[in-house]
Amino acid sequence: MTVWVKSSGVAGARYVAVKDVDLMQTVDDFISRWVSEEQLDVRPSRVTLRLVACGSRKPSAAEEEAAAVLDDPSLSLADVGITGTAWLLAYVESSALPHVRLCLRLNASFA
Repeated sequence: MTVWVKSSGVAGARYVAVKDVDLMQTVDDFISRWVSEEQLDVRPSRVTLRLVACGSRKPSAAEEEAAAVLDDPSLSLADVGITGTAWLLAYVESSALPHVRLCLRLNASFA
């Protein structure tokens, strides 16, 4: 199973594939895996996932806005409705990544 994940709130972020996902793993385990694979310096507890309902094609902006929060970390990916191709948005608490906030301020000041 491949799950596509995009970090929300990061300029220029795009969906990237997370391959060989076990649908029986919990949402919490998947978040930890994604944080590790992306080499983020953030605690997994500061990451929230949202499931975008759009089928096998890349989601539209409107579909992303309507994404459902996966707020129970103990549920399996299958239990939260991930089947076939899945698209997830990862929201990282901004206070957990102060260097990202600093970069956004610098970019804004040069705009």
